[in-house]
Amino acid sequence: MDVLDLIKRDHAEVKSLFDQFQALGQGNEAQRAGVAKKILEQLPAHDHSEEAAVYSPTRDRVEDKSDRAKVAEAFEEHQAASKLVKELKSLSQSDKKFTATMNELIAAVRKHIEDEEGKVHPLVRECFDDAERERMGKQFEEGKQRELARSA
Repeated sequence: MDVLDLIKRDHAEVKSLFDQFQALGQGNEAQRAGVAKKILEQLPAHDHSEEAAVYSPTRDRVEDKSDRAKVAEAFEEHQAASKLVKELKSLSQSDKKFTATMNELIAAVRKHIEDEEGKVHPLVRECFDDAERERMGKQFEEGKQRELARSA
């Protein structure tokens, strides 16, 4: 499957998890904890896999300075999200800071998804043909599964 289709599928799934987390209020701590756990597992696996399968090869292939900056910006957004994930993993979900930090992560990732799909995905389409994107998709999925198994 084309790597961009796989990434968009992941984006839709994580946005759904974000919506679920934000819709669950007081009295739903067990459900909310389960959704938060999924978010904190899925995001790092997606990000690490995407960096290896997409960002690195795209950065190597694009020649335009402005396009390189778009890829670098998306990578930096991943790094910022990773810091928030680490912080969240160190907090108890009963800590008042947990929800605020999770909401910060959700806002940052929603913005990143919009930027990535609007700026980086067109570069990937331009730089890689269908067969290459299929190969990247396989690498992305395999990397994500390795990351998920490692975190389990």
